[in-house]
Amino acid sequence: ELYAGEKYRKPWLDLFTPEVAFNFRLDELLSNKPHIRSVDIKNVDFLYKFDYLLPVNPKIKPLFVDMIRAPGIPYTIDTVNVSQSAIKVYIQDKTPSKSGLLVFDSLNAKITNITNDEDRIAKDTTTWVNAGFKVWGQGQAMVKIGVSLVSPDRYFVMKGRARDIDLTASNELIANLFNISVRSGELKNLIFGIDFNEKKSKGKVWFDYDKLKVNMYRKPKDSTSIAQLDVEGKKLAKKDKLNNKFVLALIVNGLLREKNLPERSNYVVGTVGYMREPDKPVFRYVWYSLSSGMIEIIEGGMIRTFRNIGDFFKKKPDKVSSDQ
Repeated sequence: ELYAGEKYRKPWLDLFTPEVAFNFRLDELLSNKPHIRSVDIKNVDFLYKFDYLLPVNPKIKPLFVDMIRAPGIPYTIDTVNVSQSAIKVYIQDKTPSKSGLLVFDSLNAKITNITNDEDRIAKDTTTWVNAGFKVWGQGQAMVKIGVSLVSPDRYFVMKGRARDIDLTASNELIANLFNISVRSGELKNLIFGIDFNEKKSKGKVWFDYDKLKVNMYRKPKDSTSIAQLDVEGKKLAKKDKLNNKFVLALIVNGLLREKNLPERSNYVVGTVGYMREPDKPVFRYVWYSLSSGMIEIIEGGMIRTFRNIGDFFKKKPDKVSSDQ
């Protein structure tokens, strides 16, 4: 119903129970360069949702600096404070069961120097975001984002860390979308530093975890819940150990890196080098960049090995001279 008459996939942003307070001088607000000193937002749920029922709009999506500079008149907001809030990213595929939820709760954030006023930018060229939050109600996480307001390649940087998260919580996001769930896993520490521009991201990821195991499932029915998927997986293992999904899970668990801890000799640091897709949202650009570094660590070279094997068999044999 939300998408009636829409030609392309469209994200929706809902705000629930907002408590918002503005601090400004009336003469500054009504000037030809509106100026708000602070905005305080409390107890708000930001629900960002999108689905795959419609094709992607080929129009180029804005980066952070484009959003900040978008208003047609010069403006400045000195500070936005967000407290006791949550961001919920809801992703739905073509069937009701194929959905996932990513939750950042207990969110406290401060955003400074939001402006497109050239006089203000001449004094301070960067918009800063500092945020602390939990992930699916667990652990502690923080992120710092700096958005250049003058960079010709629309540069921004993101640094952050997270710790003490039970990785089975990620099933709320991945189980229905990908027919795979985390059976066990503990995130000890995650640290990242990534540079972004309009073409590519580049950076490093330190992802310390232990006891990672996964389950894989057959394609679920529309009404299948995550809990039912877990029950199905257990029954499947007992009923038919030769089932292709069960065998695949055994293979995958054997190839995945079960632990990545700094005290081990085979500790790996992930690298980020993700090419931006201009028709995809900036949030996807950020997430895919970060997750690419994490996946490089988890798969332990498995994907690279399979690709190298495939390339080997695709090679044309060297020509053999007639005198051999």
